[in-house]
Amino acid sequence: MLLQLWLSIDFTGKLDFEPAPVAGSSHKLIHIPAPHDGPVAVMIDIEVDRTLGRDMLDVLREVRLIRLRNGALSWRLHEDLARPNTYRVELMYPSWTEFLLMEERLTKSEREIIEKARGFHVGDRPAEYRHFLCVNRELHTQRRLATRPTAMPEAPLTVDRAR
Repeated sequence: MLLQLWLSIDFTGKLDFEPAPVAGSSHKLIHIPAPHDGPVAVMIDIEVDRTLGRDMLDVLREVRLIRLRNGALSWRLHEDLARPNTYRVELMYPSWTEFLLMEERLTKSEREIIEKARGFHVGDRPAEYRHFLCVNRELHTQRRLATRPTAMPEAPLTVDRAR
């Protein structure tokens, strides 16, 4: 008699695809980049209780996969050599639009994992989120950068042709 076992690699039945509620993003920025501006780097500085270091790394491993799956080009974790138990998470997105869309792509369970990771921060102040816009294109051209007044709602850097 032949005994057949049901083996399956279908793990999708256990996944929760319920979308998370979209929270309005409020970023304290001097200017809002144009949709196509990028790449965009996001830096998050966190302080962690040293006794929770291993647990934090396990959760951040999941966060890394979530961020990469939802549009990040890269995700890195750096340990501060001058301040004990201080880490920096560095994310890179291809454009400002992709960065904003990433939040909308998150499922409810993914958002819960990210919130769990945020809970590891034990600093006196909230974790610091900083956003950077790449200007490498302007550095490699024969153009000269000119800044706009901060009151203007356009991109912060414009390019004037070299004279």
